[in-house]
Amino acid sequence: MRLYFCTRRTSSVTNAIIVIPHPNPFGDSLRSSQWFGMFGDSWRMLRDYFYDVNMHGLDWEGIYDKYLPLVSRVGHREELDDIFKLMASELSALHVFVYGGEYRSVMKASESSLNSVGSLGAKMSKTKDGYLVETIFEGDYDFPYLSKPIYSPLSERTLSRSGQAGLKTGDIIVSVNNEDVRSLPSLGYALRGMAGRSVKLGVIRTASTGAEFVIATVISSAEADELRYSHWEWNTRQSAKTMAKGDGFDVGYIHLRSMSGAKAENAFIRGFFEDYDKEALIVDVRNNHGGNIDSWVLDMLQRRAWMYWASREANITTGGLGWDEQFAFRGDIVFLVNEHTASDGEGVTKGAMELGLATVVGTRTWGGGIWLSSDNKLVDGGLGGSAPEVRTYLDSGEDVGIENHGVSPDVIVDNDPLACYDLEKDAQLEKAIELLKEKVEKRREEEGDFFPRGDPIKDIELKDGVC
Repeated sequence: MRLYFCTRRTSSVTNAIIVIPHPNPFGDSLRSSQWFGMFGDSWRMLRDYFYDVNMHGLDWEGIYDKYLPLVSRVGHREELDDIFKLMASELSALHVFVYGGEYRSVMKASESSLNSVGSLGAKMSKTKDGYLVETIFEGDYDFPYLSKPIYSPLSERTLSRSGQAGLKTGDIIVSVNNEDVRSLPSLGYALRGMAGRSVKLGVIRTASTGAEFVIATVISSAEADELRYSHWEWNTRQSAKTMAKGDGFDVGYIHLRSMSGAKAENAFIRGFFEDYDKEALIVDVRNNHGGNIDSWVLDMLQRRAWMYWASREANITTGGLGWDEQFAFRGDIVFLVNEHTASDGEGVTKGAMELGLATVVGTRTWGGGIWLSSDNKLVDGGLGGSAPEVRTYLDSGEDVGIENHGVSPDVIVDNDPLACYDLEKDAQLEKAIELLKEKVEKRREEEGDFFPRGDPIKDIELKDGVC
């Protein structure tokens, strides 16, 4: 039997139908035929989309023959992805992703929600008396619409809406829905399948001796992750400003979770325009998973002041316009990176280094320097290996140096996981503040007042021969 699988590709000139004949040695079942066809499509689209026509020196026809026999052993769609991953990994390139498609669900959505573990949005530790509340997570109060939820179910801001008092650090949870939790190895056992539902918590407050009851709404684990990250982001910003103030200067802080879409643009705008007139700036792209706004961010950071504005009543220190180009940042910049800084997070960091805009602190980044579009979809909507399509290089023609290496920081500082979690100690942030303090003090010595006052025009009288 001989099957023919057709795939349409669009070019700027015409729509071409490429027909690739394949023998099907795996029987006549519709499912196995589809998987066989998808394997061929994945292999072919990597061949046609990959940026290097020589496929990094691989015998790509031989790669097809190597992995083709494995398709006969596929029992479900997820196993086909395993083959895609093995085949695509031969290219030794990052930005090759395999995901999506028609997966079998192990359980129905309703059953899945019943087995998921809910959260109360707080860091707790088990004691002999119950679960001690150590930290109640809350995000930026000024931007409650950025993430949901912005406050922990146990916080004052949440519980006060129902006329209850919020929990505080040091309070102890002793029961959930009248079930004693002191014998449970984790509070999650009592919160399984409770996301979105109200629970009755038995609480012993630090200011009282007896237990009382509080009604709180449990959030999902995904919402808890978002809340915890928002809490970390807000606390890091406040810590940076507090440390800098203690060292005698003001610092701006921007955290970019990604470089993608309106959320990333809004994050930069919120952080930058509020603090563009500070003496120092931290751009934190740790954990940034990429996108494509690096050129816009670098454009903003490259602005330079060439003229200053002042009237009798106002200058930059009293609410005046300041300088032109407007919103040009005139201070010193540090970028923070870590091993989870990826893709365009690496691109914007490398750009800041190449353009001489910033000092980079942290650890070497992920290493994805060939760009992609993820438009080579399979018939079921999945990606059988997104092909990196666009090489990046410098004026000299040399590779930018990110691919398979990452961005190496100017100053290497690795955060200790235990110190970060237990003590909330951020060694990378502390090093950034230390470096910026040195830079600010040096600038003050060399340039004097950060805000030039300017002198009145000394002589504007018309003189003979001037006109």
